Amino acid sequence: MIRIRQRMKVIVYLLLLVGAPLIIAFMWSGKLEQASTEAVGAVQSRTLPQTTKVVQLDMDKDQHKDAQSLNTAEEKQALLQMEKMAENEHLKLYLNKTTAEIAVVDKKSGYTWFSNPQSRQADTIATPLYQAELASQLIVNYFSENGQLIRMNSYDESVMKQQFSIEPMDDGVQVTYLLGDAGDKRGRIPQAIHKDQMESKILSKLSDDDARKRWLSRYRLDEGTGIYRLRQLQDYIAEEMAVQLSEIGYTEEDAQADEGEVEIEQTKTKQKPEFEIVMQYQLDGEQFIAAVPTDKIVYKPAFPIASIDVLPFFGAAGQEANGYMFVPDGSGALIQLNSNKLNAEPFVMPLYGSDEMFQIEEQWQVNEKARMPVFGMKQDDQAWMAVIEDGDGLATVLADISGRNHSYNSVSSRYRVLAMDRYTLTSGTKSSSVPMFEKKGYEGEFRIRYSFLSNEDADYTGMANIYRQYLSNHYGWKPISGKEAPFVLELLGSFPKQKSFLGIPYESNEALTTFNQAQQITTMLKDAGVEEIAIRYVGWFNDGIRHESPRSVSVDDVLGGKKGWQQLASYAKEQNITLYPDVALMQQYETSKHAAYYLTQSKGRKYDYDPVMNMQDKSGFSYTLLSPAKLEDTAAAFTSRLMKLEAGGVSLRDLGDTLYSDFNPSQMISIQDTLKKAAGMARSIHDSGERVMVKGGNAYVLPAADVVVNTPIMSSRMNLADEEIPFYQIVLHGYVDLAGAPFNQGSTNDVRTSMLKAAETGMSVYYSWFYSDSSAVKNTDYDGYMSHAYALWKDEAIKQYKELAELHALTRGQMITEHQNLADGVTFTKYSNGVEVIVNYNADVVIEAAGKQVEPMSFVVGTGGDYSS
Repeated sequence: MIRIRQRMKVIVYLLLLVGAPLIIAFMWSGKLEQASTEAVGAVQSRTLPQTTKVVQLDMDKDQHKDAQSLNTAEEKQALLQMEKMAENEHLKLYLNKTTAEIAVVDKKSGYTWFSNPQSRQADTIATPLYQAELASQLIVNYFSENGQLIRMNSYDESVMKQQFSIEPMDDGVQVTYLLGDAGDKRGRIPQAIHKDQMESKILSKLSDDDARKRWLSRYRLDEGTGIYRLRQLQDYIAEEMAVQLSEIGYTEEDAQADEGEVEIEQTKTKQKPEFEIVMQYQLDGEQFIAAVPTDKIVYKPAFPIASIDVLPFFGAAGQEANGYMFVPDGSGALIQLNSNKLNAEPFVMPLYGSDEMFQIEEQWQVNEKARMPVFGMKQDDQAWMAVIEDGDGLATVLADISGRNHSYNSVSSRYRVLAMDRYTLTSGTKSSSVPMFEKKGYEGEFRIRYSFLSNEDADYTGMANIYRQYLSNHYGWKPISGKEAPFVLELLGSFPKQKSFLGIPYESNEALTTFNQAQQITTMLKDAGVEEIAIRYVGWFNDGIRHESPRSVSVDDVLGGKKGWQQLASYAKEQNITLYPDVALMQQYETSKHAAYYLTQSKGRKYDYDPVMNMQDKSGFSYTLLSPAKLEDTAAAFTSRLMKLEAGGVSLRDLGDTLYSDFNPSQMISIQDTLKKAAGMARSIHDSGERVMVKGGNAYVLPAADVVVNTPIMSSRMNLADEEIPFYQIVLHGYVDLAGAPFNQGSTNDVRTSMLKAAETGMSVYYSWFYSDSSAVKNTDYDGYMSHAYALWKDEAIKQYKELAELHALTRGQMITEHQNLADGVTFTKYSNGVEVIVNYNADVVIEAAGKQVEPMSFVVGTGGDYSS
């Protein structure tokens, strides 16, 4: 079944004829609004192979409309049982003071969103445990003393025990949850007590001899020391003893004092898990904020909190709903509601990738990273989306469909509080692992901002528009100017190569592209009509690609030295070419000094993984990661030296691509604090006047970026997902120049497909080249670059640049306002000035739309539904 979003539908008619190819017919009706009077180009026609199929598209925007989403009678009744806690021009916030559930009313649409499903009690799939979780606003995952993870939900362990309090706050309300046996006063039972104290403080105050005998039967007397020691007790007996002690006025402080006199060691077995967590809800204009202040999280050291799921079922969709969940997997992915893919694993993805300071010996799967801290859900003609404003470096996005544990589709976020890793102890042939816990977590908030969409805006393009506006408002973004999108060119400078002299091995720094050769390549491109060029120069200083510490800068002599660099910089300035000399500020290739530490207290050395065994290849290249405590000094030292070279720009290799904690006990730094340092450094470099190119493009560095390369162009294609979308590009196009992986290095393994992806999303042409012959890197650690010799690609690259030039001239600086996957391998993109693009990725299918053919592996450009020019 082909799923189509609102305002556009593909109708497929299958006509199977004897001796004829499969024909899929579509009809075009209606026109999109005319928004541009500029001429538009289309790819030239080519002769079609006889085996090519023909597909007609009918893109009638009025033919498909989402069903109207209305609140159920149960939901309306539930709202009546709630009390209004805050209201503004756009929203109302309600709270049920019995269950701690909240609801948000969107005044514009009239629709109410609930923190918990209101029909959950009728769920025939959910067990009592999942029934309780469906009613919870928080789920706490904590560690036992042996490192085992245990779940505790706020409904069973706080609401049902009436262990929560409500307090009004500006524009909202605060709910404080006490989870666990908060009313359990067994802490007042002394584990050990001297005989004299037992008699004077407890026995003498009990009502009768029978009570005293029962009391003493629960202790064991050491005649030699005169000390009573508590036996193992069942819970109900301990509760009974706690009540008796309360009645006679014996307090927990008394117990601690008496235990102190006999120097008893406090043990975990005495304690039970107990947590205090505060949830704050506030209205802010058209948006709703939920936050957990981490400084208000209280737990017992014996039971450290691993993570907290915040509003795990906010806006959950039942089995009758149509729509999808949006998750930030790579470029973006959609999970259809109620897809019945129960054999697929639930979606679980940490934002910005896994913390690099955890040792992973085996790596069986490599996923795309989640680059943006967002997620959302569409239900019929209503939708919501969330932006994680704080705590995003500690966040994991979760999503699952109905039918597995209960009858609801949900997407939410989980936040790491304290980390745990295992240290392996080995003795002879035996080994055991000991859990090691992070001592101190992030001091800030886990803060989520929810926005609400309805009708035509209730889709992933509308969600992207909200996030774009959010970034623009927060960082003062303005659309980029100019008609020429840059040809982004990565040039590889020098690299270390193993050689030998008289049988003695040594390492020599060898040139792949000298500064003079770089000038020759760019001159060739200019002469061919490539007007705008952005050069990412990798391996230009401190001995090449894997350079030494950037605290000092020595331009590589083998490339032409400082003089050669100055000549290249001068030429680039004359020719309006932007130079982005590349630097790794986090990855340390030549030293382990100031390295960040694993939780197991060893320096965090990273290795590549063997592609066959999927194990760390410790015989090959490795690197360490610089402690975040040293990042600011390193970045400042590099920037001051770079500015003297007058490059005009800088390429940040890892600052927007790598994220990690530092578990060094002398200066522990959380991953969220590293994120804030990286964001601040990127912004500082940008404010110094340098143009900034970032690789990877994690959201926290985007405010400083002029160009982002290696942006995600696909999702991880997890089994639970149904569709991948260019959400990342929809958000950023028009504000930042974008490029995916180099065309000759991308995951598509096809330069034509890479070019079509650029046509679909408005990204730049991007190639990685070196001047030398391919043999220069053969049989070296860099032989993965053998396909990067520029002579192999220059003609194709120029051709692709020219093929995209007209489209870029029309759309640069424009926002993407609409995007759809029309059918397998066919996409539609519309820009704010009315320009439209249909891309056909199919190798043997011709698309016909409005009288225009979109040939296999091609695209057409039009305006207002007219592709005839």
